Amino acid sequence: MSISASEPSTPEGSASPSLADFILTNMDLILEDWEEFAQSLFPAAALSKRTLQDHAKEILQAVAADIARPRSSQVREEKSKELTPQDSSALNAAGEKHAQARASEQFDWAQLIAEFRAVRASVLRRWVRQKPHGAGSPEEITRFNESIDEALAASALYYSQKHDEARTVIIGVLAHDLRNPLHAALMGASYIIQQTSADSKCIQSAARIKSSIRRCDQLVSDLLDYARSVLLGGLPISLEDANMRVLCAATIEEVEAANPGRSITQSYTGNMNGTWDSARIAQLLGNLLINALKHGHSHTPVVLTAAGAIDTISVEIHNDGPCIPAAARASLFDPLHLKGGPPAHLPDGSSGLGLGLYICREISLAHGGDIEVTSNPQFGTSFKVTLPLENRQPPDLTNPA
Repeated sequence: MSISASEPSTPEGSASPSLADFILTNMDLILEDWEEFAQSLFPAAALSKRTLQDHAKEILQAVAADIARPRSSQVREEKSKELTPQDSSALNAAGEKHAQARASEQFDWAQLIAEFRAVRASVLRRWVRQKPHGAGSPEEITRFNESIDEALAASALYYSQKHDEARTVIIGVLAHDLRNPLHAALMGASYIIQQTSADSKCIQSAARIKSSIRRCDQLVSDLLDYARSVLLGGLPISLEDANMRVLCAATIEEVEAANPGRSITQSYTGNMNGTWDSARIAQLLGNLLINALKHGHSHTPVVLTAAGAIDTISVEIHNDGPCIPAAARASLFDPLHLKGGPPAHLPDGSSGLGLGLYICREISLAHGGDIEVTSNPQFGTSFKVTLPLENRQPPDLTNPA
């Protein structure tokens, strides 16, 4: 970033302006520096002066007002420790507006941060050059840096939130729009299988198509649930009286039917009655059972154990198989996080995105429960879900605060 040789100077012996006054007096020069740097981030784009300086003047005005405002020593100390993140509403508003403008111009995260770093350097370099002895007040510089950091934090937070929201909406819309063609393909495959005139090879091909479509449909369902949980702050549930043994047995029957040749053993003790969202609990159980079958040894059964206590019930699903590395367990329930390395190393039918386990955790949390995993080479891997027997009416997630 260049510094113009025509910038005003302070005559020797005259009173040196405060940093706040300096920013306001030299606003045009500072904005020219800002524009020059922003243009360098998109050298091939025809970005207008108004676009490049959009909200920059408002940020600088808010910074000047913030550093000129009297503060007690306690407030200054708290601000330096970021204990007053909303100290200046003008700074936060200007930072958010700037992030919104830059996002619309497709500036990325690094470019947004770089702009603030550049304007900080521009202001301080220009100000120090105008000081009689080439030095500025340490307190003013400190307060200036704190104000810039506050505006940057507001801008970065807003940019991050809007980026995440946009990604989630795109995922949700894409998943929703995939439903219709998948349903049409599934109906077509089912029709072929039912035709008595179809030969065995045709029926086998249609069956494979149907199985693949069901896996795609499950991924679409997971993506929709991910979008709902992010946008609504959790998965919506509908509570009803239910019996965990009935839910487990029905889910096991369905999973075994889809995985011929594999077996799942089950055992139950204690009180099995509670208040849950039956469809969501079945979804949780199904995800864990399918996960156990994929990653467990094919020659040993998956074991489901449910135990009811006074106020809670636990369901543990165990499989023998390779141990989950300790480093991978920390992100095991994170969404959209590739697990197991490149796709070629993933089990058949697994996307590797971690949506299934993420949704299991979200269902557990929506019921006021929890989920944990233990895994070691000797005893295999177990996922244990603990839920309260009685749930209060869940909050309305359609209108989050």
